[in-house]
Amino acid sequence: MRNRSAAIREGFTAALNASSNRDFSYFSSQRGMFALFDISPEAVVGLREKDHVHMSGSGRMNIAGLKASDVERVAQAVGAALR
Repeated sequence: MRNRSAAIREGFTAALNASSNRDFSYFSSQRGMFALFDISPEAVVGLREKDHVHMSGSGRMNIAGLKASDVERVAQAVGAALR
């Protein structure tokens, strides 16, 4: 499970960097089941309603629940929300 989470996190970091003008290298150094984004509560609501990307209002997202097949789609939605 640890290896799967690390692989998802690395792939997600690369996809986020490609879909946004921000640097998400800090994201790959985080550990555990969750990731923390610096994102406004309004952007979180937009992600939920428009893209069906769910995270807490504080920007905490469950990485362990992310499927490898969804990494690119979710990264593009989050990157667009952060622009």
